[in-house]
Amino acid sequence: MLGFGTIALVAARWPQAWLTLLPAALPWLDFAPWTGWVAVGEFDLLVLAAIAAGHARLAWRDEPASRWPKPVTGIAALLALTLAIGIARGVLDATPSTSGWFQSYLDPLNTWRVAKSLAWTLLLLPLLLRALRDSADATYERIARGMLIGLALVAFAVLRERVAYPGWLDFTKPYRTVAWFWEMHVGGAAIDAYVALATPFAAWALWHATTPWRWSCAALLALLVLYAGLTTFSRGVYLAVGAPLAWLGLWLSHGHFGLDLRRWMLRVALALIAAALLAAVVAWIEDRYGLSGVIAALVLQVGVWLAWTASERTRRWRRGAGLALAATLLVEVVVVLGAGSFMLSRFASSEHDFDNRVAHWKSGIGLIATPVDGLIGIGIGRLPAHYVRTGPRHELSGSARYDPGPPPAVLLAGAPTSPRLTGLMRLTQRVPLATTGHYRATLVTHVDKPAVIGIAVCETHLIYARACQDNDIQLLPDGPARRDVVLEGDPLTRGPAWAPREAVLALAVLTPGVDVRLERISLQAPDGRELLANGDFAAGLAHWFPSAVYYYLPWHIDNLLLEVLIERGALGLVALGLLAGGAAWLPFSAGGRARTWAPFLAASLYGVLLVGLVSSVMDAPRVALLALLLACLGYTAAAGSGRPPTASPAAPA
Repeated sequence: MLGFGTIALVAARWPQAWLTLLPAALPWLDFAPWTGWVAVGEFDLLVLAAIAAGHARLAWRDEPASRWPKPVTGIAALLALTLAIGIARGVLDATPSTSGWFQSYLDPLNTWRVAKSLAWTLLLLPLLLRALRDSADATYERIARGMLIGLALVAFAVLRERVAYPGWLDFTKPYRTVAWFWEMHVGGAAIDAYVALATPFAAWALWHATTPWRWSCAALLALLVLYAGLTTFSRGVYLAVGAPLAWLGLWLSHGHFGLDLRRWMLRVALALIAAALLAAVVAWIEDRYGLSGVIAALVLQVGVWLAWTASERTRRWRRGAGLALAATLLVEVVVVLGAGSFMLSRFASSEHDFDNRVAHWKSGIGLIATPVDGLIGIGIGRLPAHYVRTGPRHELSGSARYDPGPPPAVLLAGAPTSPRLTGLMRLTQRVPLATTGHYRATLVTHVDKPAVIGIAVCETHLIYARACQDNDIQLLPDGPARRDVVLEGDPLTRGPAWAPREAVLALAVLTPGVDVRLERISLQAPDGRELLANGDFAAGLAHWFPSAVYYYLPWHIDNLLLEVLIERGALGLVALGLLAGGAAWLPFSAGGRARTWAPFLAASLYGVLLVGLVSSVMDAPRVALLALLLACLGYTAAAGSGRPPTASPAAPA
């Protein structure tokens, strides 16, 4: 409450502060693995504080209502209509849950979890319009500052995560970084979409840096962002970052220098030569020609292009600095995608993965059962629940459901029928890491059939375990039974001081088709200290966090268009399509051409749309909110809601 009140006072005193505060806090203000909250989180409280303070200030000042541009009014009304329909359909479709506020993705609150990003956007829209009327350029710069802060924090989180777990120069292990995007506890593309959205802002900082100090900071951020993007090992990220930045380089070259055909052709030729050389290097390392070399070359081409463009723009010192940055980007790409890289195996399996994705999309389209579903959707947040109903091969890898009792308990289940999926869904809790001795656990359980439950304490950031102490417990249908077990394995290690490892307790049912009623669990450190919170489940699933590994099909359809079409129908697809299309057109509009920030914003939106070709976006609420806010900024600016655009500032001497 103190934090909520403080943020509300700050937002009331400085009405534009939220433009910087929200994007700066978005990547880290979520403590779901510690609290167990899935449907709501700390970032939601920040957004609510900004909304409450902003609207209260508008009402208190009794400012005259300004007429919204008709396109903005129309799109807001259409989005609000689709939101109301989607929430109503989702709530009516869901079965009531006994888990209170700690519900799974199959329960009613998942509708709110997915819908809240659009709800917050619509509530923030009047505040955004007010800021745009004051100054569109200042509004963008405030958002850009927040984006750069958030991007720097994500880059730090990625570096810290890789130092603590696989090693920051070990690119052979199948470890994909997630930073602080805990939404990826069941897979998904939260960090992919964020990196695609945020990277053009790093290019904006590099482009507008006017002193060696600022340029150096922007260049360092660019290197860290490239590292973060590469270590997601996501082919979609490589495309979604590389293609918009290549377009951005073309746009800036044309807009600021004029289209000198000879210079432009020379740049293209040199960029293609650099791309071909890198493709040859990577292909030689991999001993094959293919997609890996092409994508690696694209990344290099973008880095060289932007560095060269930025260096030509102003003082001579930028030429040398730009070339040094380009060379460093080249080295970084070659090192990450070099011999033995995990990414090379992903490139090699691209054709097989795409075939599986197409089959997955066909299964998703099958969820549209009636014309009504096609028009208004099956309900926001209902895709996972409908997907698992379509057949055994689409089943979940496990679940955890709260049973209020008495006594209160958690019903843990493995995969209903598939042995290959057993153990891939875990119920977890963060615990202190002990570097000596062995953990001890006590469980009180009840089963109707013989079952095996696995228990482990592992060095884990979110999904991938580095080292574990574990044991399997045989359970027999003999009534409530107490089991005491010592976890086996080498002592855990804490890691570097600035990148310490975290310990996570994980429980998983290893027998298909059996429910284990877990009434109480205790975990003791080697010195006898109790380590668990809410081990008797008196507070529901508070402090307990589900996490899946390796198998994520039921939770995501892996395509933005299908995701919207299935849950929100053709009406929702049209509404979001109009918003995205209007925002993407900003650089080509009369006002957009005069705004120095318009192409960077467009590149950001192009990036998230490219990620949406192969990933879901709307089911990651924090990132979806950011994408919707940026789309609203572009749409309203293109619609002329801000002041008349000012002339572009002259390039620094």
